Amino acid sequence: MATASSTIAPNVHEPLKGGCLCGDVSYTLNFPADSKFPPEAIECHCFQCRKQTGALITPFINLNPSQVSIQPESPGQGRHLAYESSPGVLRGFCSRCGSTLYWRTEQAPNEIGILTGTLDPEVLRGPDARALTVPSGGRFWYKEVITGVTDLDGPGFGPKYVEGSDGAKID
Repeated sequence: MATASSTIAPNVHEPLKGGCLCGDVSYTLNFPADSKFPPEAIECHCFQCRKQTGALITPFINLNPSQVSIQPESPGQGRHLAYESSPGVLRGFCSRCGSTLYWRTEQAPNEIGILTGTLDPEVLRGPDARALTVPSGGRFWYKEVITGVTDLDGPGFGPKYVEGSDGAKID
């Protein structure tokens, strides 16, 4: 007879936690056995991300939405809201403090981009910090790079894309 503990698949990594500045919206990232760790780290150089976050480069980690548990669960509940920044593109944020938490598009329903800076400090100071922050998955919308400012390169940095991941690569 199987026990409860023997029927539960082990996690690839312990859950990671994060949330907004004021604490009204939080999330947990889960890494079940069928997932990978570290998740794909990306950075975006588009002007929409710059305007939304106030940062010149916006770092994300890409996950399957099933790995993400946000509290409150749905946009419109509590202080968790989502803004449609362009057709089919949602940016989730806290209505109290304004922290941008994630990015989603209807074009990639099996992906959610969690803004890396919203991970809890313990995560960003921990042993997985480099794996979660170096953009090994690529740098998107590189055509909007600011020469001499945001065109950084380093070990482990992924490819540069003119636009999103389905766009042309830049050598």
